[in-house]
Amino acid sequence: MQDMIQSIISEDLVAAMDANLVEYWSAFGLAPGRTWHRSKKVAWFYTGISAAILNGVLFAQLSSESLEKTVKSLAAKIAEQGVQAIWWISPASKPPNIGALLEEHGLQPVGDAPAMAIDLSKLDDKPQEIPHFRIIKVDNPELEAVWAQILNIGMGFSEDIAAEVVKLIASRAVPLYQIQHLYVGFVDDEPVATSAMLLDSGLAGIYAVATLPQARRRGIGKSVTVTPLIEARNLGYRVGILQSSQMGHSLYEKIGFVDVFKYANYLQS
Repeated sequence: MQDMIQSIISEDLVAAMDANLVEYWSAFGLAPGRTWHRSKKVAWFYTGISAAILNGVLFAQLSSESLEKTVKSLAAKIAEQGVQAIWWISPASKPPNIGALLEEHGLQPVGDAPAMAIDLSKLDDKPQEIPHFRIIKVDNPELEAVWAQILNIGMGFSEDIAAEVVKLIASRAVPLYQIQHLYVGFVDDEPVATSAMLLDSGLAGIYAVATLPQARRRGIGKSVTVTPLIEARNLGYRVGILQSSQMGHSLYEKIGFVDVFKYANYLQS
């Protein structure tokens, strides 16, 4: 078992959160026909799918010169395929003035994404019971396709983008559910919610939490977030993390997550 992050106040937490984020998105950048670049100083991916979050720089500890080189490398992909990309800038990113340098290169700040963590020992292990609701862990290609479809609808992607994401997820030689833990929430026999968990860098990272509009405000989003975390705790993990949207922030606080820092996001067009 990898070395666990023991506490939400660990001095290694920020670096581990960055590493978990990189590993989650690597599954998409490494898919056939996509671009994945990783070194000790930078990690970026480009799927070419027309949603900026599906393309971008995940980790950067660069000099001013190598930052410019990375901007140009990504710009070449954008010029070729016409899809914007997001840079994720954390407290560990370098150089220290990286935000200002990105703006000098024409990138635009597009807000912050709270990076949150939870002490799993304090997690409520008795999630709210929701009538007719159950969560199934993905273990076959058919259910993986359902997961992808519900995720896309819950995220508000267009039909064209959704079709591309489904194709991307299905294209991997090793199915996504064998790399990550994927979950689908059902009301009766209707899929209505998704989540994903990546166990990496000593952390349980929660991703892809999405609920269909008609199933919201019933505790379903909380359930598909908490269920994987309980599983992680049973496996010996001490800390769970996620990157929150503004809409989901209050929900995650109620679960027990606290803000660690904020990713500053920059858009490269």
